[in-house]
Amino acid sequence: MKNIKFTKMSAAGNDFVVVEDSDLCGLAGKICDRRYGIGADGMLLLEKTAKADIRMRIFNPDGSEVDMCGNGARCAAVYYTYMLSAIRYPLIKIETKAGILEAKIDGDMVKLKMSDPHSMKLDISLVIARNDERKRGVTKQSPCSKSEIALGTSCLRNDVMVVNFINTGVPHAVIFVDDLENIDVDKLGRAIRNSERFAPKGANVDFVKVLGKDKIAVRTYERGVEAETLACGTGCVAAAILSGAGRSVDVVTHGGEILKVCFEKKGAKVSNVWLEGSAKIVYKGRMEL
Repeated sequence: MKNIKFTKMSAAGNDFVVVEDSDLCGLAGKICDRRYGIGADGMLLLEKTAKADIRMRIFNPDGSEVDMCGNGARCAAVYYTYMLSAIRYPLIKIETKAGILEAKIDGDMVKLKMSDPHSMKLDISLVIARNDERKRGVTKQSPCSKSEIALGTSCLRNDVMVVNFINTGVPHAVIFVDDLENIDVDKLGRAIRNSERFAPKGANVDFVKVLGKDKIAVRTYERGVEAETLACGTGCVAAAILSGAGRSVDVVTHGGEILKVCFEKKGAKVSNVWLEGSAKIVYKGRMEL
C-alpha cells in the first residue's frame, strides 16, 4: 500500500486532484474514480522545471494524458502560489505540453493567458448514425431525431449536423444550439466525440447558446472524462472565440459560475487570449493506494 498526499481543488466546478509524486501517473484512473477513489474530473501532476515556475501534467479519469486544461492550469497557479512559493509573484509561468502559460492571481481569482488557438474550421457537415442504426449497418442518418434533441436550425441543416472546430490547447467541436437546457449532452456529445471526423484522438464537444452581445452559455462533453462536466476552460475559450459575441465574453458554465474570456482577433488570427475565473483549494488529505 502507498500512502499519497493530495490536494482537492475546483475551478468553476471542474474538480481536480493535485499531486506532486510522478509515480502516480499510472494511477490517475483509480484516484479520479468517484466511487472507489478521491473523485475528480482529472489529476494534475505538478513538477519542478527549468522552463517555468512549475510544470503541469494532466491525466483524465480514463488514464489518458492531455496537452492542456484551462481550469486545471488556473488551479495549478493557485496551488503554486499558496502551497509551494514563499514569494507572491505577480506573474506565474506554467509549463504544459501545449506551451508556456502565464497566470495572474488576485486572491482566488486567476487570469490565465492561453496559447494561441489554431486549426479553426467552420461549418463542418457531420453525419452520425444512432446506435440502433449502426447495428443495422445504416450510417447516413442524423445523430438524433429532432424530437429527441432541441438543436434548432442553427446546427441542423437537412438533418446533417453542422459543427465548428478549433484547438485551444486541446481540440474542440463547437455546436451552436437553440435550446441548451434540453440537449442530451452525454448522448450527443459522445457520438460527436467519437466521430471519424475527429479520429483518432477525438475532441471535446461544446454546445453553445448565445445569450446576448457579450454573453454565452456552454455545456461541454469532455473526452477522457467521457461525460459532461460542470465547466471546461478550453471549451469556454473555444465557444467565446467562435460565437461572434464580442472580444470580451462572459461565459455561463453548466455549474452556474461565469468565466470571462478576452481575446484579440485580426482576420482569422486570434491571439492574446485570457481566461479568468476563480480557483480554490477544497481540502487536503491522504489516501491509501
